[in-house]
Amino acid sequence: MKTENRSVYKRLIAIGLAAALMAGFAAGCSGNGQGTAATTKTDSSVSPKKQDESKTDVSSGEDESKTDVSPAEESKSSLSETPESSFKFTETGEGTMTVANFSGSETEIVIPSSAQGKPVTSIGGGAFYDYEAITSVIIPDGVTSIGDSAFSGCTSLASITIPASVTSIEAGAFFGCTALTIHAPSGSEAQRYAEKEGISFEAL
Repeated sequence: MKTENRSVYKRLIAIGLAAALMAGFAAGCSGNGQGTAATTKTDSSVSPKKQDESKTDVSSGEDESKTDVSPAEESKSSLSETPESSFKFTETGEGTMTVANFSGSETEIVIPSSAQGKPVTSIGGGAFYDYEAITSVIIPDGVTSIGDSAFSGCTSLASITIPASVTSIEAGAFFGCTALTIHAPSGSEAQRYAEKEGISFEAL
């Protein structure tokens, strides 16, 4: 009988040890699962930061690729030619046209490069005389001369773009244009005129 009791006692001890081991194993697995979840959560919280850094790098690259554009160049690319009907043109003996007078209501003017199918090559004397509402003028490539008092009295004229093709600007062409800045290529006749007359100049 004593032998049987010992055997039962040993079995109970074995069962108890097995149960304890299983409980310990289960607790370990639970701890590892929580650790993995925490790690995953940490990685997830870091991920948006990495995305933000990547986004910042791309944005910086875009900003660096942009080229500085002067206000005159930006204006030139965004405006279309002022209609021919806003001007009076006279034809020269060489089959070219001169802007004789402006009669429109526009304040930002882009002079047409041609009129009646013929190239515009000059701005006549007094063509824009005393048009105080005009704020900007763009002269097209191909124009070679600007006449006397062409823009005299245009007191609101703040910007005029003159191409390198202009080789003659007569005296008083911009008399009274106190707010004016001339935009033209470096070394051009327009630059020489601006420096001579004390007019603000900005190179294109």
